Amino acid sequence: MDEKEFYFKYLNKVLLNVQGKRFKYTKIDEASAEITYLNRPSSLSFEINKCGLMSEFIKQKYKIKEQAKLRKGSKNYERIIKINNRKIKIDSFVGGRIDVVFLAFYENEEETRYLFPFSSDGSFYPTYKYVTKYMDGIVTEEYMIKSNQVIYEKYEKKDKNKTCYLRINYVPKGKYKLLDYEKGIFDCSSSLIVYNKIEQKTWLDE
Repeated sequence: MDEKEFYFKYLNKVLLNVQGKRFKYTKIDEASAEITYLNRPSSLSFEINKCGLMSEFIKQKYKIKEQAKLRKGSKNYERIIKINNRKIKIDSFVGGRIDVVFLAFYENEEETRYLFPFSSDGSFYPTYKYVTKYMDGIVTEEYMIKSNQVIYEKYEKKDKNKTCYLRINYVPKGKYKLLDYEKGIFDCSSSLIVYNKIEQKTWLDE
């Protein structure tokens, strides 16, 4: 079995597992919560809520930082609610109005975090679900899952400062199972994250 087939088999299991999860919408008491904001370009709406090095690299590139106050005139942003320094809810605003609400659910002593999407009234919202897996507080895997698609990212420490990165955009029932595939290395030896892309393929290369 080659590497891609190995991951296809693994991601089929991931899809089944996440699609089988059922989380209920619950109202959050924000009275004692910490609230911060992230302004974002609309083109980065799917990257902002991830926690891995690629997301941190993108935020660094576009100078996106959490702020205690919302910048005047902002219309596209994330309103992040935390309790005990843990994210529990994210209100995603588009054009100045709530577009989608993500509630966070934690499993396995907080080694897995799910962000499930809801409309502001608590009903189903058709967009990506996010899954982040941690080991000793460091992100090792992230998935974005919607219907029959999974965008998978894997992080594997190479040494103290370097981390190997793998990204697979997989649609098992699509005409082309592999939409894109990327490998690279992150270098965190300085205050700025550096990313070096090693390999990239898309469905056009198949």
